[in-house]
Amino acid sequence: MPETVIINISDTVPPSNYATIDQNGIEGNVNTKPQIEQKLSALKTEMMNVVETNFQGTIKPSDPAPTDDGAYEPEVSSEDNKDIDPTDWGTLYANAGNLRAKKGYDTTFYKKGSVWTKVERELVKGKDAYEDWLDQGNIGTRADFVASLGSFTKAQFDQEADQYKTFILETDDVSSINFTQNIAPGAGSSIYIKQITESNAITKVRIKVATAGVGDFTLKRAGVKSEFASNIPLVAGWNEFPIDLDVEPADLVGYNTATSTASLCFKDGTGGQYVTDDGSVLDGNLAIELYSVEGQVNTFEKIVNVNLDEIGAKIGTSDLNLLNTFSKPKLRNIDYGVVSAFNLPVEKDVLDNNKIAVTGSAITGNFPYNDYAYSFGFTVNFPNVYSGNEAIATLNVGSQTINIYAGGTPTIAFNINGTQVNALPSFDYGNKTVKIVVVSDAYFINVYVDGQRMGLLNKNKKATQFNFILNKQNGKSFEKIAFWNRDISVERITQWNLDQNPFNLKGIKDKLFPAKGYQISDHLLAGNPYFKIPAEQSIIKFKGKYYLYYTAARSTPDVFIESGIAVAVSNRADGGYSQYTNDVVIGGLRNKAGVTRAMGSWVGVVGDYVYVFAAMDYTASSAGGKIFKSSNGLDFNYVGDFIPGGTIPYLANISIYPEKKGNYYYGIVEGKVGGVWISYLVRSLNFESGWEMVQVLNSLEVTSGVMYGGPELLRSANEDRWMCFYHAAFEPASGPSITNVAPTSLFYAECFDTGAPINWVNKKKVLDINDELDFYNAYNCDQVATPQVYEENGKTYLSYVLAQNIRPGAPADEEQLFCQIRIAQFDGTKEELAGIVPFEIA
Repeated sequence: MPETVIINISDTVPPSNYATIDQNGIEGNVNTKPQIEQKLSALKTEMMNVVETNFQGTIKPSDPAPTDDGAYEPEVSSEDNKDIDPTDWGTLYANAGNLRAKKGYDTTFYKKGSVWTKVERELVKGKDAYEDWLDQGNIGTRADFVASLGSFTKAQFDQEADQYKTFILETDDVSSINFTQNIAPGAGSSIYIKQITESNAITKVRIKVATAGVGDFTLKRAGVKSEFASNIPLVAGWNEFPIDLDVEPADLVGYNTATSTASLCFKDGTGGQYVTDDGSVLDGNLAIELYSVEGQVNTFEKIVNVNLDEIGAKIGTSDLNLLNTFSKPKLRNIDYGVVSAFNLPVEKDVLDNNKIAVTGSAITGNFPYNDYAYSFGFTVNFPNVYSGNEAIATLNVGSQTINIYAGGTPTIAFNINGTQVNALPSFDYGNKTVKIVVVSDAYFINVYVDGQRMGLLNKNKKATQFNFILNKQNGKSFEKIAFWNRDISVERITQWNLDQNPFNLKGIKDKLFPAKGYQISDHLLAGNPYFKIPAEQSIIKFKGKYYLYYTAARSTPDVFIESGIAVAVSNRADGGYSQYTNDVVIGGLRNKAGVTRAMGSWVGVVGDYVYVFAAMDYTASSAGGKIFKSSNGLDFNYVGDFIPGGTIPYLANISIYPEKKGNYYYGIVEGKVGGVWISYLVRSLNFESGWEMVQVLNSLEVTSGVMYGGPELLRSANEDRWMCFYHAAFEPASGPSITNVAPTSLFYAECFDTGAPINWVNKKKVLDINDELDFYNAYNCDQVATPQVYEENGKTYLSYVLAQNIRPGAPADEEQLFCQIRIAQFDGTKEELAGIVPFEIA
């Protein structure tokens, strides 16, 4: 029987199962057709406004938090957090309301005021790239979407092109400092990083703040302040933003703490400098870095307007090749070091960096410069041999004047300040074209004349300018001139002599970036109650982290008071190392791992263990060495003796190759005989015991009678040779500044023996002393030492120690050994670095 519903006339709202429409101001529960169309139209308009007209572009997790409302497309997605939360997973965007972007999903974030929401749609799955597409029974498990197709805006193109820029850090590297202090918003006025020393075009600012907000940035020049960037949105942590700022010497660049709302991070007592608004210079660092850009990346507008005929592009060339040509992407991280290259008689260099003046009597130039390492090359045409001394070039570098001249012997010579003199025994320059290259580092000034070297001491003589005069009088003429801001290699000098191309990278030292490395150790022992000196280092990767093991010590000039092996940990291969406890993990007077001394160690991963082979005390003739291992890289147990005490006198730096070759494990170690450090080959049938000395490795010696040690023993990737990086003295001992133990440089050699690596050949220089230790007020460094090479993610890292063994005038009770651990990078394999395989830099 059908249901009966009775409606009284007084009822204003009918039962829910009875449909009505709006009438006479009384709400019904059914919409009319015009009402539906009106609501749909309004909804469509709202959706169009959100999705189309208010699209703000893409967003990365590292971007500053957006301030404009609208839609944002996340660039980075992943499966992060999926194992923890099956619903809320993916790459976290802290800058977008803590939303997540899932891998395999089409996702859009929407911002409205302070509220963020997202829409996501799972993408159709397909086969992996490595799967068989003809296997129709396998429908695939996932798809990796590497790029979306479609149009782009001019701004999007220019943003993408920016990724190919190579940025150069122009201020102190503060990335490894643990900033524990910050300046509250509204405090003070402005605060600045240390004074700018040379003119530059700053293109990027990197800053760390403790709390999010906006930042205002100040330039102070000749006492006058101006803002060069304002209302920059900053998130807590590191931020970076582009800028177009020309700075000059004595400028101060800083942060306006009075008007900024983000709290700037800083740290006192780091050994760096920052400047207050009243001009006071304080010990510490602000968390601000300034960058310039190397080379040029073209914008969309420049590409559209380019003249194809001028660059030789032909119709039909693929779009990809055109873009590669026009936008000049950087395939490798390279520092050519070329500041200026002149093709005379043109007075402006090909890089638009400097200009020279050419007159009938001379060529002159004045370049801003402030460092030890530089190189200067020129080609000179001579008439007949002169009867007496004839000036060729005068270089005024502020700290001293270098005079190069031709003599009537005939010869070519040079002097410093008219006193120190060195000359070739004989050199017939008459009616010849001669190539001359001056190379300066922090120990020597060398002048190469058609490849023949003359050298004089250059300790504590940093260049503060580069002012030169090339003398054209009495029949001389000049052709090519080049200036480098690094000390170039002998191999590069030879190549420049052949083709006058300043951009060739021939030697190992030419490929290292940056040329003088960057320090990673100054903070490790700051304020440490036990140790002052960080020295001989090894870096390994173990269970997803990077471990820096090094000698921590206190010493007098001749004796170690206390020593051990310390460890610092990082999530990054090339820096950011934090000290693990304030004590060592092996040695020290607290008897860690059962010993009270340890130094000069090799560290490696074998199986599931970290092994440390350490010398016990290389100031004692019979201390020998010991072996330790750890399952976590931090807590070590004593395994046994490495080399019995006295077998190798004054056992020092150790390197082990951790795989058997033939029947043996092999290693190279350093010892001392007759006051000279030399290297020995050692071997064992068992990795943890039974090590014995095989012989002295005379073939690693660079110069007879002087030291060679600090080895790093490696194998090439194709197993066709042994490789060894080490440090060695290279000048015959001739006085207090050149002894049988110092100065030392880094060298490389290789060995093709199929068994024990005994016969070493093809020795090459890797790195010279090219800097000072201003952190320690040590300006007479006499060693680069203990090189260690490791490869990670397609890059090769060279760690080493820059050291000064004696500080002139230091009281006997003060530390007189100063060491700093540094790292230089190479964008390639160790085989490319060593020149075993070609180094392509297209």
